[in-house]
Amino acid sequence: MKAVQAHGVPVPKMLDLCKDESLLGTPFFVMEHVEGRLFKDLKLSGMSHDERRAVYSSMCETLARIHSVDINKAELADYGKQGNVLSKTDKMFK
Repeated sequence: MKAVQAHGVPVPKMLDLCKDESLLGTPFFVMEHVEGRLFKDLKLSGMSHDERRAVYSSMCETLARIHSVDINKAELADYGKQGNVLSKTDKMFK
């Protein structure tokens, strides 16, 4: 999260990292609480057109920031699996 934060992706502040797997069975981190909303209804029923537009626009802007991060500059090139995720997903549904 720190790596992408430096490239303009909005993330909560990381407070601490615990690498001791004996506590929870895996390393974990603690981050600051950030006020927000959860939308379970993807259609955002009950919101006005302008409210829905604001939510969807914000979501798209954030996704664009995430996808514009240069993983090499963020030093994330060796993190996770590399490759064409969409082609791998497509094969799962054939």
